[in-house]
Amino acid sequence: MGKRRPRFRRAIDGADARPDHADRGDTLVRILVVGAGEVGSSIAGSLSDGHDVIVVDIDPERVDSLTYSEDVLAIAGDGTDTDVLRDAGVEAVDVVIASTDDDET
Repeated sequence: MGKRRPRFRRAIDGADARPDHADRGDTLVRILVVGAGEVGSSIAGSLSDGHDVIVVDIDPERVDSLTYSEDVLAIAGDGTDTDVLRDAGVEAVDVVIASTDDDET
């Protein structure tokens, strides 16, 4: 069984990260999850079926794994870094979920 190509692959390839679902009439919520540990990954996976989910995690291996296991846009970076959050499109998200071990996040 091959790796599943995520819906957000075009974002990784350089195109617009937010798919246009207006033609389907869907009301999607864009969600940013900071932290892709056990809890963050579970949340992202649960929400990705009906929403646009972006995950930021500092561990590049976790990001790679999540990119192919869930239908999310996963970005390697520090969730406390405003440049990383801007790159993740924080200005356009509807919900931010912080799921990290660090209370400063």
